[in-house]
Formats: sequence, structure tokens, C-alpha cells
Amino acid sequence: MPARARNRPANSSAPNAYERIDRAIIWLTLAALFIVPLIFSFFDIVSTFTELKLIVLHFAAGSIAILWLWQIVLQRLDSRSATNNELNWDLVSWAGRSPARWALIAAGAWVFAQLAATLLSPLPVISLFGGDEARTGYNLYDSLSLTVIFLSVALRFRTRRYLELLAYTLISTGTIAAAYGIAQHFGWDPIGGNAGLNRVIASFGNTLNFGGYMVMTIPATLALASKRFDRKWLWAAIIIGSLGLQIAGIWFSGGRGPFIAVVASIITFFAIAAALGTTKQTLRSLAFFTISSVIAAIIVALPSPRGDIGLERALSIGDQFNPGGTSTDIGGGLSGRFNIWGSTLQLATSWDVPVEESVFTSALRPLFGFGPDMIVYSFPFKGQPQSGLGMVDHAHSYELQLLMEQGFIGLISFLLMAGLLSIAVLAVVRRMRSAGRGIDSTGIIVLALLPAFLGKMVELQSGVARISDLTMNFALFGAVIAIYEIVNLQLNPDEPKTTRTSPSTSSNLAFSASNQMLMGSSLIAAIVISAVVLTTFIGWDVRRISASAALAAGHDDPVLDKRAKAWADAQAKAPERESFTFHLFEEYHKVAKEQKALGNDEEALRLLNVGRNMLLEYEKRDPFELDTQIGLSKITATLASWGYLEFAQELADRSQKIADTYPSYPTLVGTAATAMTSVGLHELAIEFAERAIATEPTTRPWAKAWYAKGRALFNLGRVDEAIAALTTATEKEPGAEGALLAHQVLAQIYKEYGDDALYDLHTELGQGD
Repeated sequence: MPARARNRPANSSAPNAYERIDRAIIWLTLAALFIVPLIFSFFDIVSTFTELKLIVLHFAAGSIAILWLWQIVLQRLDSRSATNNELNWDLVSWAGRSPARWALIAAGAWVFAQLAATLLSPLPVISLFGGDEARTGYNLYDSLSLTVIFLSVALRFRTRRYLELLAYTLISTGTIAAAYGIAQHFGWDPIGGNAGLNRVIASFGNTLNFGGYMVMTIPATLALASKRFDRKWLWAAIIIGSLGLQIAGIWFSGGRGPFIAVVASIITFFAIAAALGTTKQTLRSLAFFTISSVIAAIIVALPSPRGDIGLERALSIGDQFNPGGTSTDIGGGLSGRFNIWGSTLQLATSWDVPVEESVFTSALRPLFGFGPDMIVYSFPFKGQPQSGLGMVDHAHSYELQLLMEQGFIGLISFLLMAGLLSIAVLAVVRRMRSAGRGIDSTGIIVLALLPAFLGKMVELQSGVARISDLTMNFALFGAVIAIYEIVNLQLNPDEPKTTRTSPSTSSNLAFSASNQMLMGSSLIAAIVISAVVLTTFIGWDVRRISASAALAAGHDDPVLDKRAKAWADAQAKAPERESFTFHLFEEYHKVAKEQKALGNDEEALRLLNVGRNMLLEYEKRDPFELDTQIGLSKITATLASWGYLEFAQELADRSQKIADTYPSYPTLVGTAATAMTSVGLHELAIEFAERAIATEPTTRPWAKAWYAKGRALFNLGRVDEAIAALTTATEKEPGAEGALLAHQVLAQIYKEYGDDALYDLHTELGQGD
């Protein structure tokens, strides 16, 4: 990659403009890396915890992209007066034997895979912007923003000073987050209201993301033990204190994956330290780590409301390999991950999607996957039967997540990039060791960032990364490339710096273009991309955050009308936000039933239709979102029960759609069976009921499915079979809704048979709540 100095124009004013743009890009990157892990909805600024993180990332990445593009335009404009202003560039010659540069090429292939996966997605708009706002980091908008951060660090942080600033950003954010997490553990969190959790989340929203961040920051902080400071005792105390807080923080996070990953990062740190430095320097780092661990142990031993969750979690690591039992429910720990991984690998052989698609598109699924943010809709086709309704929206392995959502092209591209970056790490350590320079200022940067990168790669194998930790993760990807280039330049100062090639030496991947063509194309690209970035940020981010801020300000207003208006206004501004729309629908549905009970039929119908229309509008954007489908089924069931029988067929259709889309959730399949028999589709009701019943050995009893089967059999005239099924329903879950309904049907049967004793018995048993 040409150094930035070689791209600057020769006149006296242009270098200042270039320097300003460079500095703006660098400081925007550092600001995003500092703010994203720490910011959240402080004091209900917005209604969604992660929203401020997203808007900071999108704003920073969009600004960097615009500045970078216009800098290229300026470069081409200033090159007009140069005698040799044509571009002759050869990819093979440029990459050479550099693993860091080939990693950049692999990253380009990875971006291509994401773009193709989005275009082929069953729901491209969801893949572009994401569905659930808590599911960050995998839709194309988030992913491209993270890629901009990666490229900014890889191509702009090519000096020790800038990489030191990156390391200090990682260390300072880790220390602040750790201190906040420790405060939560001891019952103090007036900012976020998350005190009293079993496992702390700090400012991350999820304990795994907090623990994953500590995996990166602990080795970075430990690297400062090798740095010389003027007031060494003061700085030693600060370093030891910061490291002690971070160790205590990851302990309180209680994540087994982060526990293993931080051990890997620390081992890597000491291996690199031993390879580069002296025994004295390694022992000094070991002493710092030991003292910090003692401080962390003291913090952990202090009395707290939650006890030592970390010890319990650490001791249970070995138990994860022997889960035992026959249940297929997805739980925590390694057993739950094995469950998810097994179903995910099955999906990789079938590539089921919830839509009918062409043969051509189906053939491309293995190459490009389901599309970003789409695994949540395909996982139920191969997932093991579940007792509850917890949706799996992440494979709990970064590589498997990429395989599912970006196919083998996306996975292979990422693995190539990660593998080449790992090779670059080894090359840097080997060259620095051969040079015998010890742990100098560059060596400290190597110790601060490279073990953090490798430790985080270990954590990604079982973690659920989100933008709160992915942003710094992507920065570390770029840091490996920047460090490789810096070390290569320091140890090979006489290496040719030009990337120009002559036709006689160029490969088949050479590229030549005149300055005029480059200037025109770069100008068009700058105008188009700037317009797209600004339009997207204003039309998507600003609009949504304004709705969210208005809702945060009014959702708890003591005046009911103002509270209702706040919800309605927010939903009208951002109707694509499922959490806004579904919550408001629930309120309309509840109040409509209350009005019906009061005899206000017209008002009840009006309110129900308002809620229904909101969900129908949302369904156009995302026809598979479960809450929406359940809500629409509830509305049609309510309307049918009110005598609007024209909705009976819609109820049947929606129930069948839910059962077919979520076959691994017997509670949904059993409910569909009830709906089928209520509208006269008794054979289909029996089929769905038996699907749910078949999962009982590994889930739980399904009285409602037995009730639906018994009721359908009774309506088909198969009375003896109906009595057996209904009796089973009452025995499977006594007192449950399905059991009570079964008693009511049994009472009806025995009344027709003239058995007054059994009629009275089941009538009484069917009257429970």
C-alpha cells in the first residue's frame, strides 16, 4: 500500500488539507471506538439500550467514508499538473508476499459475499437494516460501518503514535466499563438500573459482550508494564489498579467462553513477551499481573448481594461436556451451544428458507447463505423441539453465523482474512525477535494489540458478538495490518515504496487508468456515496432516534392520554420498529376487549382494527416476525369469537403459517391445532396436534395439543378415541388451560351420553381459572 505521503500533492496548501482530513478520519475512528462500548440509554435518553451505540457507529463510519472519498477526489485534482499522473497498479505486485495485504484482499471478498447475500436474502430490507434492534452487528448497514472502521485503522493508523492512541482507547474504555460492572455487582447502578443481576453487563447490554471486551483489554493493559514512564511508581499503581479492575470485571461477567479466551490471550501475551524481551521484562509483566490478580481477588471477596458467581461459573466449565438428560431445550453453557451447533450444521445441508424460491436462488444458498440477519427465520426448520418460545438469532459461533448468513463464500473469505492476519502476527514476532530490538516502543504496541486480537478470535468461537465489542474487534483486525506494515518498514527501510508497474512486468491482475478517468469516476463515486450515506443516516438513523427519544420522554407520563400519544407518535414515526408496533398493538387489543366487556361494541371493533392495521403494515416489511404473526392470529381469533366469522379462514391460514414456519416450537404447533379444529379443519388439527405430542419425550406435556386432538376426533364422530385423548389432556397438565378445555368437552360428551355423574364431575373440573 503506498504511504500517505506519496499521495499528497506538491503544492504548499494541499498537504495541510490532506493532514486535516487524515486527522479528522483518525479522530473520528478513535471517538467511535471510545464511545461505542461505553454509551447506552443513560437516564432513558432513548427507549432502546443499544440505539446510541448504533448511531455513533453509523455516524462515524459514514463521515469517514465521505471524507475519504473527497480526499481521493482532491488527490486526483492536484495530480493534473504532474507529468506522470497515470495509475499503473498490479494487485499481485502490490500484495507480494505480504500476508497483511492479502488479508485486505480477503476482506474485500468478504464484503462482496455480504453484498451478494443481501441481494439474495428472502427479505432484503431486513438484511440491509436488520430486524430486532437488539440484534446488532450482522445486517449489511452495521457490517459495512464496521468495515469502514477496520479499513480506517488498517490504512490510516500507520504510525506508532496512532496505534498507541488506539491501545490507550482500548485500555481506558475497558477500565471504565470494568469499574462500572463492579459497581453493578455490588448493587450500585443509578445510571442504567441494572444492579442486582447475577452476571454483570456493565455498559454492554449482555454479559458475554462485556466479558468479550475484557478479553481484549486485559492484555493491552498488561503491555504497559513494559513501558517506561517518568513517574514510574504512580504509573505502576495506575496500571495495576486498572488491570485489577478488569480482571475483577471479567470474573463478575461469569462468561465461561471469555474465561477461556482471556487465558488464551494472557498465554499469548507472555509467549510474545518472552520471544521479544528479556527475562527481566517478562518477570516484570508477570509481577504486575500477579499483583493485579491479588487486587481483583480482594474485590471479588468483598461481601455483595450476588455472591461469587464467577467461581461457580469457572468450576462448572468441566461439567459442560457432560450435560446429561434427554431434553432438547436449548440452555446455557456448552451443552446449549452443542444443541445450536448441531442444528446449524444440519441447516448447512438443506438451506431451508420460509419462502418459495427459484431453483437458481436455491442453488446459490450454499454459496451466499440465507442473508444477513436471516438465521432466526431458518433455524426453526432444523432446530430441536423447544418447550419455550426463545428464538435463536445467532449460531453462538461467529464462523457458523457467517456460514449461515453469508454462505461458504463469506465463511471462507473471513477464515482467509483471519488466517492471514494470524500469519502476519507470527511474522511480526519472528522479524522483531530476529532483529533483537527487545520490547521497544513498537514492541509495546505489538504486546498491547496482537494478543488482544488472538484472544478475541478464541472468544468468537462460542460468543455472541454485537457492535459493542465487534467495533473494537474490527479495529484490531486493522491494527494487525498496520503493525505489520510499520514493522516491515522499520526492519526493511530500503524496500522499494512504489507500486507502479511496467507492462513488461505486470500480471494479469494489473490495472492502468488515466488521471482524467480516475478523477471522473472518483468524483461520481464521491457524489453518489455521499448522497446515499447522508440520505440513509437522516432517513433511517435520525428518524428512528427522534421517535425513540420522544417515546423515552413520554412513555411513563402520569397522564394516560399523554402516555398513549407518546406511544402512538413514536410508532407513527418509526412503524418498522417491531418493539414499538407490537407493544402498541397489545395495548389496543387489551383495551378493545375491555370495551367489548363494557358493551361498547363499536369502540371495541375500532380499536381492534387500529391494532390490526398496524400489524398488517409491519407484516409487509417482515412477514415472518413471530410476535407479529401471533398478534394477527390473536386478532382474527378475537374477531371470530365476536361473531365475525369471515375471519375464520384467515385464522386457519395464519395458524398454519405459524406452525409451518416454526415447526420446532410445539407450543405454536399445538395452538395451531386448536385453531384448526375451531374452524372445522379437524383432520389438519389432528395432524398438528400429533406433531406437538411427538415432542413430549424431550420437551414437556402438551395438554392443549391433546385437547385439540380430542376435540377434533369428537367432531369427526370418533367418540371413543376423543374420550381417550381428552382424558390424557386432563392427566398431562392438571389445571392447565388445555386440561380445563378438555374437561369442558368431556362434559359435553357425557351429557349427550346421559351420564349425569361424569357430566357433573367434568363440568365442575372445567370451571377453574
